[in-house]
Amino acid sequence: MTKQLEKIWQEIESWNDIHKNTDLGSYLNDPASDHDIDDLNTQLGGRLPIEFLDSLRRHNGTVCWTTKFCDGCLFDAKSVLSTLHEMRGIAKDLIDANIRNGEVDNSPLITSGSVKSDLWSDGWIPFHATDWSNTCFDFDPDVGGEMGQIISVNWEGNSVSVVAKNYVEFLALCAKNLPVA
Repeated sequence: MTKQLEKIWQEIESWNDIHKNTDLGSYLNDPASDHDIDDLNTQLGGRLPIEFLDSLRRHNGTVCWTTKFCDGCLFDAKSVLSTLHEMRGIAKDLIDANIRNGEVDNSPLITSGSVKSDLWSDGWIPFHATDWSNTCFDFDPDVGGEMGQIISVNWEGNSVSVVAKNYVEFLALCAKNLPVA
């Protein structure tokens, strides 16, 4: 784990220690096993960033927290870093959400940043969910985009936007925007 990633997780864990729910306990899950991490990464063609894999070795997702992003992409959202098991099902759920009565919804997408204006791409790997959107690694960016950039896919708002250049920047945004109270 890089020093930068270690520092971000220390911030999140410190926040968790202060804000633990007395009934539910920690917001952070236990680590995922190396076997499960390797299995998922193999299924996804080895595309997951090492920083994400290191994070799974520390915490296999989260229970829930509230975070605000300055872009408005994830403003006042209940935020969940998905577990490995959840990651396997989210992509299918997103595809199904766009098929209505057997037909694809062809409403125009609102895009922000260097992201393709597709309803769905097999190059998007979801790993985070909020009340109204899913956050994905983008391994199929538009011209000018970065491989592995982080995008927010909001089906209710019919929009897709770039949230961060990479996973470390995304997790730093989460840590920076955790609620104070």
